Amino acid sequence: MAEDADITSAMIGRRQDAILEAWTGSLLAGGMRADLISRDELAAQSRDFLDLFSAAFGSGSRDISSAVFRPVVRMLEALSVSRTRQGFSPAETATYVFSLKNTLLGFLQEEYADQPDARVHRGRAGHAGRGLAPGLRRGRGGDGHRDRK
Repeated sequence: MAEDADITSAMIGRRQDAILEAWTGSLLAGGMRADLISRDELAAQSRDFLDLFSAAFGSGSRDISSAVFRPVVRMLEALSVSRTRQGFSPAETATYVFSLKNTLLGFLQEEYADQPDARVHRGRAGHAGRGLAPGLRRGRGGDGHRDRK
């Protein structure tokens, strides 16, 4: 699992600018309230969050209560307060955070498109996005989900 985290963190590091552009672009295209936050502030917050997330994820830990995830949790807490003061709804703030998952999954699928035997780990609830490991098979829709037998 630590090797998977290293691979994913390395990909985030290599492609950070493109990931940030895609992430913030999708937010703005999806209706992010540009009247409440400037593009520069959105870009800075997103870069800071991605840096913290990548470092924590790269540790190999998946326990968000662990010390390596404390900076991520603190930033999310501060972001929540800041966004509330700016006039964002809780749903808009959650959309900001969770939209990173879709962006990262797209980049991971791109990164491993030539490795059809790579596999996306699934969490307890069966959600993709826990990192990559040998053995992944693309589902029929090419969405990174395991083929069902």
